[in-house]
Amino acid sequence: MKLCSILSLISTVGFTFGSVQDDAVLSVGSANLVRETAILSVSIDELKNLKEYAALGDINAMVVTGLSTEYSNALNDVKKNGPGCFDSLPGLNKRVTDDGGERRTFAYDNESNGPDCLPEITAVEKAFDFVHQEFIKGLESVVDRSSLEWTNNDASVTNLADAPFKSHIHVYENSKRFDHQASLDGSTVPFHIDNGLYLLLTPSSVGLVIRNKKGDVVDLSDVSSDSMILLMGSAMSDWLFQHDNVVADQFAAVPHAVPSMPDDVHFRTVFARMRVAPFDAIPTASKQSETPTTFKDVFLNGGAKEKTLNRFLRDATEECGNSTHTMCWMSCNPIPTGCQGEADLACLNNTETQCKLSSINDTGVHGKGCELT
Repeated sequence: MKLCSILSLISTVGFTFGSVQDDAVLSVGSANLVRETAILSVSIDELKNLKEYAALGDINAMVVTGLSTEYSNALNDVKKNGPGCFDSLPGLNKRVTDDGGERRTFAYDNESNGPDCLPEITAVEKAFDFVHQEFIKGLESVVDRSSLEWTNNDASVTNLADAPFKSHIHVYENSKRFDHQASLDGSTVPFHIDNGLYLLLTPSSVGLVIRNKKGDVVDLSDVSSDSMILLMGSAMSDWLFQHDNVVADQFAAVPHAVPSMPDDVHFRTVFARMRVAPFDAIPTASKQSETPTTFKDVFLNGGAKEKTLNRFLRDATEECGNSTHTMCWMSCNPIPTGCQGEADLACLNNTETQCKLSSINDTGVHGKGCELT
């Protein structure tokens, strides 16, 4: 069947929110929260020895502590200077958040750089590179190196250590400063699962909340500025570790949400980085399977992901002001004749790489040649 659907998924250079959690429509603010001690906390020195923690249970979410003073100081500067920097950048991606606030985003990949007006982001990126390297060492203490590799369409092999990434700097602005209509959920971003391999992000005084397997909603607001939050995405278990159900379960994706800011907090600035893979990549450990799963396959299955696609298609269509056009690479395009519904529309470029849909949906490449198909 020809794909005509908008894919709010992962390209080789992008990430976005994945499956919206329907059982988490309840406002984050009304949930029973527990502190971050309910998830794994490891020092940067302990991160490379994940095998010890894997023997005790899941290692799908953790706080990595004890990072350098250089990182902590740079992160504090990013938080302080982020809003002013973004004010000086015209044309930034902007979307209304579910609680009626606004989020501006500067997105770039491993082949580009952050904004010139935020030079301190370089020290933060350096720390993210270091944590990634140590995390790979930790994974290699749990699984064979071949389990972290995939084969690309040209037969070359890539290790997770060298995976491409997508970086986002988000500046959230309090809903009290706007007159936007809030959703029923009332949180800035509702519970969702990211679709990439894994996510690193910086802590915030109004922090992320996650839901663990016990059903606890864990508040990460008190994570210190010398730390990072590391969360698994769906591709880690459903794609990279598809050959080993035990390991896949340990690294299952973690539902997480962004709560609304209190009235006295005007901005929240966050840096996040998602590791991804080419859509046609196949895990080396699963290559001999009769029906090997590609990275793209993981994001084209049904269930909750389809609801996410529909949500972003709704937003992209509404941004054009009518039901006959929708956004594809920042411009309104007519929906092709013959597309039967929301699940059949794609925004791709001429190499079949997913393109950026709209100012509401951040996913996809920033480039020419993007059109609805």
